[in-house]
Amino acid sequence: NLNQIGRVYTMVDFSWADDVYFGPDNLKTETQESYALVNFHLGWMNADDSIEVEAFVKNLTDKEYFTHGIDPNPNDSTQVAYTWGMPRTWGLQAKYSF
Repeated sequence: NLNQIGRVYTMVDFSWADDVYFGPDNLKTETQESYALVNFHLGWMNADDSIEVEAFVKNLTDKEYFTHGIDPNPNDSTQVAYTWGMPRTWGLQAKYSF
């Protein structure tokens, strides 16, 4: 009986970010075009839900995107500084509840 060994689950989540300007002046050099992120989870829980093991992949498609950008000199756009979003990451986590 499969219920005696627990259950397996999968989850896919999707997030969308529309075009964004990082500064109050809406400079084209301080913008990020719209993008989507997809995350995937595969896990197992034992029959009494006390043990859970999950593998995950975040940013499954390895989308490159910025979370922040600043143009300190709008007259010289060669000095724009951006903060990159997280690349594809993966891992394994386990939980024990008592």
